[in-house]
Formats: sequence, C-alpha cells, structure tokens
Amino acid sequence: MNALPTDYEPDDPVKAKMRFTYPSGSRPLDGYTIKRGVGRGGFGEVYFALSDAGKEVALKLIRRNLDVEIRGVTHCLNLKHPNLIALYDIRTDEHDDRWVVMEFVAGESLEDAIERHPEGMPVELALQWFSGLAAGVAYLHDHGIVHRDLKPANIFLDERTVKIGDYGLSKFISCSRRSGQTESVGTVHYMAPEIANGRYGKEIDTYALGIILYEMLTGHVPFEGESVGEVLMKHLTAEPDLDELNEPYRELVRSAMAKDPESRFGSVAEMVRKLPSLASQQADYVNVSDKHSNGRQFASKPEKSAPQFSAPAPAPDVASSEEPIMASLQHGYQQARTNIRQSKLHPLLKNVIGFMVVIGLVATSPEWLPMFMLVGFCYLVYRAIRSVVVDPNTGSSHVMTPAMKQVPPAGPAASGAATELHVKGRQKRQQARRRRSSWRQHLRRHLAERSLRDRLTELVGGMLRAAVVATVTSLLVCLLLFGSNQWELFTWMSLTTTLGSWAVMIPSKLAEGKVEDQAPLRFAQLVLGALVGLLAWSNADLLMLAMPVWNNAGIEPAGSLMHGTFGASADQTLIEGFREGAVRPMRQIFTAYFAFLFVILAWWRQAEYSRTSRVSIWSITWCGLVAWILHFVWWFPQPIGLLVAAAMAFTIQLSSPWMPPSQRRALSEAEA
Repeated sequence: MNALPTDYEPDDPVKAKMRFTYPSGSRPLDGYTIKRGVGRGGFGEVYFALSDAGKEVALKLIRRNLDVEIRGVTHCLNLKHPNLIALYDIRTDEHDDRWVVMEFVAGESLEDAIERHPEGMPVELALQWFSGLAAGVAYLHDHGIVHRDLKPANIFLDERTVKIGDYGLSKFISCSRRSGQTESVGTVHYMAPEIANGRYGKEIDTYALGIILYEMLTGHVPFEGESVGEVLMKHLTAEPDLDELNEPYRELVRSAMAKDPESRFGSVAEMVRKLPSLASQQADYVNVSDKHSNGRQFASKPEKSAPQFSAPAPAPDVASSEEPIMASLQHGYQQARTNIRQSKLHPLLKNVIGFMVVIGLVATSPEWLPMFMLVGFCYLVYRAIRSVVVDPNTGSSHVMTPAMKQVPPAGPAASGAATELHVKGRQKRQQARRRRSSWRQHLRRHLAERSLRDRLTELVGGMLRAAVVATVTSLLVCLLLFGSNQWELFTWMSLTTTLGSWAVMIPSKLAEGKVEDQAPLRFAQLVLGALVGLLAWSNADLLMLAMPVWNNAGIEPAGSLMHGTFGASADQTLIEGFREGAVRPMRQIFTAYFAFLFVILAWWRQAEYSRTSRVSIWSITWCGLVAWILHFVWWFPQPIGLLVAAAMAFTIQLSSPWMPPSQRRALSEAEA
C-alpha cells in the first residue's frame, strides 16, 4: 500500500525550486517506480519512471480539468508516428488520480535550443527542427487532430528524431510559457486570433508554426508584452514586424500568421513547399555541428510512415511586393547593425560613439534636415504612385514586360543566397526580453503586494538620491558647456531636473506592479509635466535667468509650428532674444513644452525595477532627441531643452531601484 502523496523537493539543483507530489522510489501505479520529477504544467506533474521490466517511461499526473485532459488523450492513444511522443495508456491509482503513461524523451526541447541561440538559430538547424515538426503536425491533421498548443517547450529531440508532445491536450493561457493564468486553450505567445471567438480549426496550428519558425530564426516571438491581455491584443490587431527575416521566410511567416484563417496555408504540406531549402535538408540524416547535440543527428527526413514533403522548383520571379528603395535601406541598416555588433570595440566605447554621432546629427540638423524632409516627401509621392501601379495583393505589376516573362527559375544559388542573407535578431536585449515572460509576471505580483509604507520608504530614498544626482549632473553640464559663470543656469537646471525626476518617480512607484494600462500614467504625466513647466518658469523668473540659446542647435522661434500663438510682440521678443543668444520664454511656453515632453515619452520605463540595465545610454539619448525634435513644434531654447530631458533620464535611472541580472536569473529559475 502506498502512502498518501506529499510535497517534496527533488535533489536535482535545476529542479530545486520545483515541488513535486511524489519522491523518488514511489510506486503510485502498480508496475512503475518513479525516479524523479521532470516538469510541472497547468494540469499536473510529469515524472521519469521505470517499469518493472526496466522500460523508461514518462508518467503524467493529471490534477486539473480531468475530463478535458483524459478525453484528449483517449483520442490520441492509437496514433503512431516517429515525430510524435507515443502515448501508451491511461491508468488510475488507489487515490483515484489519473495518470497518462507515455514515451520518455531524454533529449533537449526546442525551447532549450532557442535559448542557446538568442540571436536566431542557423537556418539549416532551424529547418531540420521544422521538418520533423511539420511531419508530425501534418500526421495529426490527417487524423482529424488539432494540436492547439504548439510551442517550443512541447517539441523535443530524441536521439535523431524531432518529437512533438502534449498533442490532444488542452492548456491554460500563459503569458510566461511556464505558468497558467486563465482557463482557455493554448499558450498566449502562439495563440491564433480566432481562438478568442472559439474557433479551433487546424489553421491555429498553422499560425503557431509560423510563430515558431519566426522564433527559431530570430530568437524571440513576434508579439511580446507584460500581460496576457497585451499579448492577446497584439495577436488580434497588430501585424508582426518581419524586417529581420529575408525571403522566402518573410513571406512564409506572413502567410502563416494572417489574421484571417482562410488566408493562411491550406495545409502543412503547402507551407513546407514554400521553403526552397527544405528539399536539400530531407536527405537521409544530416550532421548538425552543434556542441549540445552530443554527436547526434537529426532525422530531417521522416521515416516511411511520415508524410514526405518535396519542394518543387521555384516559380518564375515576378516584381516583388517589397518596395526596392525601402528594402535596400532596411538591408543596409541591418547590415550596419550586424557589423557594429561583430566589431571588437568595447560596448562602452560603442555607446559613446553612438552618442557622439547623435550629437553631431543634432548640431548639423539645420543643414541636412530640410533636404531630408524634401526627400521624404518625394518618396511618399513615389510610394503612393507605386501602390497604384503595382498590385498590392500579388506584388506584380499590372503590365508584364517581356523581361518579366523570361526570368529564369531561381536555382540553388538563389536559395543559398537567401540563406546567407538571413538577418539575425537583436542582441542581448532580445535574450532578456525572451526571458521576461516568466520572471516579470512573478515580479509584478511581488511588487503589487508591497505595502504602502514600503513603497513610500523606497520612494523617499530614491527622491533624495535624485536630488543629489541632478545637482551633480547639472553642475557638470554647465561647467562643460556654458562655463563657470552660469550659476543662475546651474541652479535652475538642477531644480528643474530634480522636480522633473520626482514627477516621474512618484506615480511610477505608487503604481508599480498594479497599473498595466498606460492611459492613467500618460494622463498623470501630462498634468505633472505641465506643473513642472510652471515651476520651471517660476524659478527662472525668480532667478531672472536669461536662458542661453545656440543658434546652430535648432530652429529660430519663427520656424516652429507654434509661431504666432502669443501675438506679434511676444514672438518678436523671442526672435530678438534668439538672435542675441539669450531668451526669457513666457510661462505658456514652459508649461506646454514640458507637458508635451512628459506625455510623449513613457517616462515610467526609466524607473522600472525590471528594466534590463540600470543606466541605458541609448534611452538617455532618445529622451534628449525627442526633446530636441519637440522644439520644431513647440519652440523652446536649445540645447537647454535637450540637456534637461537627458539629465532627467539619467537621474531617474541612476536613482531608481533596479533588479540586477543575478536576482533576475534566480527569479527565472524559481518560475521555471
């Protein structure tokens, strides 16, 4: 007779944070001995076990939604395919708990493989995974089964073969791929939009396949967010950014992720035929030079029982639907980013160089900005004409020229070029963003549960630090850029930077972990920004400060969109002060400028406890750049506006609490 199940912690340090019901050596089912727990999910627990005859199996203990789970497993008990994890039996123990006996897979999951390639997997490796995945899904569809929960965590490598697990099983919606949140079908990062309407056709698997292919090639999913609702809304309304993919993968993912199910591929086989490189990948067994494969080989060609896919010769080329000028610019931009990432320069030196480039562009803007705006207008006109001449649905011109009709088919060289031109995903920020899903949800719950006293204590400490940082930063800026005799400017800038930082830190801290909708924070920033502007004007008036203005750092007051708002005499006063190099803007200018500056930017991001780095040079640069661009609409003396915004961003980031990477990793392991 077995003892009643109790919680225990396994000896495996990787599973040390995961509590299982049964310890090693338990025999909850006659004929099977549990060796260790291997995973937990929304419905129960999975154990590695041995039968009395020595066969290795996986035992899944079903804890929730028993009827739904058992019904799904029953439909799949007799399915047999090399790319599916075999289901052997359904058993009931003496405590009336239900168990699923299934094949045990010791190899890594696709999720683990993607984690090792945060910038995107090599195309050949991704296609080998995709080949086995597509074969298994096609077999399910041929037998009337929709998987409904395709994701990298459910796809495994067993010796030489890719295997799919958890087919026929409903799942909880989970923003973190590891924790259940809402009772529904699917995992939110891979969930087709029609699921919101209760539609569960095989098209939802096609949608998930497109996302998985995208994730393998880029290292991250196309839609991310801090809550289930945010990610779901993106699936319903947003189009994925496919700029990181080259053809044919870009068009394939776009078709697979179409919002309308009828616009997607009609079958998995049709989807596979769009991959010109897959035919060469279906040679018997292709060696994979991956240090984590332990010398194994992928079964990129399914066994005889699996459907065979062959890629036909590519169709004759036609005019691409992608606009060539923009495509060339995007390719150049991505190539430049790749070269910068691969350079041997120190990351800090890269940030300094980038900051200096931005400063140089700002300083020389009067020379290049008018030409840039003219070229941009001409491009918009060209783009509008092209959209009429070129069919937006097929991407081909309405008039077929002889040259178009005689284009030869693309050969292996073209396919290889497409493979070589594949653009890898973002660098360290992408890896962090991929892992946020698990630990940020846990962190949000922890922050929301904090008492008001703890929040206020931390807030007061941060505000005191901000006052010191703002003072030191303002002093350095004034000494370096304006000389040692600008004490009125130093006093004004340190007061304004401090007040602006406090106006961001106070609502951010009080709403930490509680507010997911940006609208309340935007409104609070609008009001507080106007108040900061009013106080900034009051301080400038008390100090009788004539603010220095650099004529080559922006436009004159008459060139902004707000010109003429306050009457001819007021505008003339600003213009005269601009030409003399010192101005005293009116109260309305201060108030409106700071109100717009606060509402345009998501300033609370600077104070988030979960931000990826304590101080981000690029974030500071962006805040300063937006402040400078704003003076084209609502004029304010430059570079004062730019410097105050950048100083605020630096002060907020340096003064606000921040979770270091070590704590983040610990929290990720706890969530796993």
